[in-house]
Amino acid sequence: MNGKDSKKASKRKSVKAKRSPALLPVPEKLALLVNMANLLPKFLRCSPISSNGEPGEELSKHQLFVVKDYWSSQNDEDLVGGMYRLWQLVDSLPLELQAFVWHDTHGSFIETSYGTSILDDPLHLQPFENIALFGQTEGELNALVERAKERIDVETKGTQAYDRARLGREISSTIQWGIDYQVGNQKFHETGLTELANRARQRLFFILAVEEILDALAGPDTQEKLNDTRYVERSGAIRGRLFVKNDEVQLYPPILYSFVIGIQVSRVRKCEICENYFWAGRSDMQVCSTQCRDVRRKRRQRGWYEKEGKWRRYERDR
Repeated sequence: MNGKDSKKASKRKSVKAKRSPALLPVPEKLALLVNMANLLPKFLRCSPISSNGEPGEELSKHQLFVVKDYWSSQNDEDLVGGMYRLWQLVDSLPLELQAFVWHDTHGSFIETSYGTSILDDPLHLQPFENIALFGQTEGELNALVERAKERIDVETKGTQAYDRARLGREISSTIQWGIDYQVGNQKFHETGLTELANRARQRLFFILAVEEILDALAGPDTQEKLNDTRYVERSGAIRGRLFVKNDEVQLYPPILYSFVIGIQVSRVRKCEICENYFWAGRSDMQVCSTQCRDVRRKRRQRGWYEKEGKWRRYERDR
């Protein structure tokens, strides 16, 4: 290759480098949040796409309003009605999100080096386990959801049996208050419907808070939106934990924030076409996929042709 050819080749490489910025892989933890937020029905998001009034949309919005602002959790008996609303709302979500909300190992019996013990999760770390469920098959997720619902049903019957006993009425149910019970191949200790329902409700708000945070990061007025979140505090996942390492006191970040700490904000974006969230691996990316890129190109071409057609008519009429 002579000097002239070498210069041409280097020039082509330089142009190609400018046209194709370096690809930055999506952070693993952020990818989990993006996947979760994109599964959320758009009419429940912070900045929803204009919808066509799909069946069940208004009902779901009303259910969310009830679960958010009129949730009675003073005692188990009062919560049975609220639990019905939560059940309806969660059933309208995709299967992966249903599993995230319902699956709970708190109160289950586990084997340890000291023998069998009851798993206690006072800090509600369940979201760490449940967010990994998204990679499971449809059959596995369905089984998890069915077992979780069966457990809620057992706890509900236990609540009703206790209420009847307290009022001196005859108990026809075989479910008694404060016992251990079996659901599938897993044994549980009764935790109370209030505890179980409130934890499920917090995980629902965790999903909404994830979308709320991504909406803030992907759009303008990021800090203002982060300061004005509606679901973050309700998620129960913003408590940090102290621990000691190498003779130093250190801090575990809150569960919800641990997924986004250190993330480059300018790379978190919302697709111009489908409005799903995505990580801009290249700095010039404005859409989330090749399909949306093709739609974007066709829309631009259509706009250009329409503009040209109007101009030609104007010239002709003049």
